[in-house]
Amino acid sequence: MEDTTQRVYDALRRKALGETLCETQEEYAFEEGEEVLKKRKIVTKQISPDLAAMRFLLESGTEDLTALTDGELFALQRELEELCMRQIEERMLSARGNEGHRPPKTT
Repeated sequence: MEDTTQRVYDALRRKALGETLCETQEEYAFEEGEEVLKKRKIVTKQISPDLAAMRFLLESGTEDLTALTDGELFALQRELEELCMRQIEERMLSARGNEGHRPPKTT
């Protein structure tokens, strides 16, 4: 059971931090009754960090921040800064939207 828990935690951590994946795509054809490799392509995919997974790890207290590399810490910092900026922008837009619905001031 411990192995499964660790694998789930590792997957959650990779999702929170994002990662680069390399995938090999191969195409085969039959020539003279035998399968022959016709084309091989290596595709690199960048998976962006997931804020929900990051938030869960940080709030649950299971993430050991001392185990992160400098690059991972900087990426985490950027994501948190972006999250804060989005929340500020949403509050500002919400406040602007509510200005038209306020009753006029009387003096």
